[in-house]
Parts: sequence; structure tokens; C-alpha cells
Amino acid sequence: MRHLLFAPIFIFISLNSNAQDDSPWWKNLFRKEAVEPVEAQEVEELPQAKKDTLMFEETLLDSSLIEVEAIEEPVIPGNIQLETSPLLAQLDSIYKENPPKIIGYRIKIYFGDLQSARGIKADYVSNGNREGCYVKQYPPNFAVVVGNFRSEEDAELRLQELKALYPGASVVRDEIETPMMD
Repeated sequence: MRHLLFAPIFIFISLNSNAQDDSPWWKNLFRKEAVEPVEAQEVEELPQAKKDTLMFEETLLDSSLIEVEAIEEPVIPGNIQLETSPLLAQLDSIYKENPPKIIGYRIKIYFGDLQSARGIKADYVSNGNREGCYVKQYPPNFAVVVGNFRSEEDAELRLQELKALYPGASVVRDEIETPMMD
């Protein structure tokens, strides 16, 4: 019971002792206290060992007293050997076998049933078109999409050529295969 009576009094006293400032407590967390630099202290008050240290430091800091000579070392050609883990080489081969897909554009030339989609793909490939031709499923229908275009402008240019053969063709955004670098 006594502890319960003294707790509020103790809190009140501790709050009053911290209330010496007009600023909130959190502002004191960021206040930088003024620290007297060593030069402002009187050197006579320091012991002799400290006086010697200060004089030595001042001598070192005075740039006019220090002369620096540049020492040139001969340049020796070297050999760098890069050792890689076999696991890293294995990851690289996996990456080359299955390159990641990127977002690009394709031209949709057909949308409908599976048998017709397969027939249109076969016709497109047999006409000597070198672009990729893919049958994609959009349940319950299928689409035939062609090309791997990085920009919509490139896809639009090719679309103008395909409009004569496929009047319902349109440009669609899709995952494309990463183009091979020369």
C-alpha cells in the first residue's frame, strides 16, 4: 500500500526535475553539447606529458613543416586468374538453355478452336516466315501469335504487312523470348 502512495509522488518529482528546460524532452536527444576544443584549454593546467603530446600533434598538423616525397614504384604487369565454382558454370548453362521471358509484343493472327489454330500455324510457317509462331491457350479458345517484338512500334510495322493475309490481326502484349545477341 505504501508503494502505491509513493509511486505518484516519485513520478511527480522526477517530472519536475526534468522540467528545467522549456523545450520538450525529445529535443534534448538531438542537441549537441558544446565541447571545448583542446586549444581553448590552458596548457599550463595539463601535466607535462600531455603538454608534450599537444606540442607534437600541433607540429604534425602544421602542413608547412611536413615535406612529403613521392616514392614511385615500378609497375609490374600481372596475371589474373579467375576461378569459378562449377555450380556457377552449371547455373550459367541452365540460363542459356532456358532464357528468361521478358514482356514484349506479339501479333495475334487467329483466335478460335484448336484444330483451326494448328492449321493456321502450319500455313504461316510453311509460307517461309522466320518469326516465331506460337499457339497459346485461352480457355476454352486458342490463339495463334507470331513474333517477338520488344517495342510496340516494331510490332505495328509488321502488323501492316500481315493485315493483307490476316485481316483480324492485332498487336497484343505478351511474354516474349529473349532475342539472341549477335
